[in-house]
Amino acid sequence: MLAVALVVAGLLLLAVVGLGIMLIGGGGADSPSSASAPVTSTLPRASTAPPRTSEPPATSAPDLSQIPGGVGEAIGAAGAAVGTITSNDGSTLILDGIGGSAVTVATNESTKIISLSGAKVGDLKPGDTVVVQGEKGDDGSVLAKVIVNTTLPDLGNFGN
Repeated sequence: MLAVALVVAGLLLLAVVGLGIMLIGGGGADSPSSASAPVTSTLPRASTAPPRTSEPPATSAPDLSQIPGGVGEAIGAAGAAVGTITSNDGSTLILDGIGGSAVTVATNESTKIISLSGAKVGDLKPGDTVVVQGEKGDDGSVLAKVIVNTTLPDLGNFGN
């Protein structure tokens, strides 16, 4: 059941990011068509694409604020949270969530920690990015069942 919930949370996050990318830079009149005529010649073909008349838009992070309710609320409604730890007292984390709001993550003795840098809640450090799956509280907090630390530990500088 826990694995299913993590997969669902991950898919939800991917769907939201994909939707944001489609809203920002999705197809248009100059998108390539998926239909094409069969090629019967074995000779190389010259490019027939028209010359570009304008510069492509600068790439930047998609503006996910256009999603109704916001990304943070959508993820929070699923009993999950994604963000950067701003404080950790050993049992409660405060995250700077992807929606821009502070998220309180409560833990208990059955909370599982998946991390390369430690096995306890107290091992998670401010600045670490985490994905949390649990149960949404009435106050908007999340009681964590699983916390996955996505920050890699500093392994030193190999090559000097």
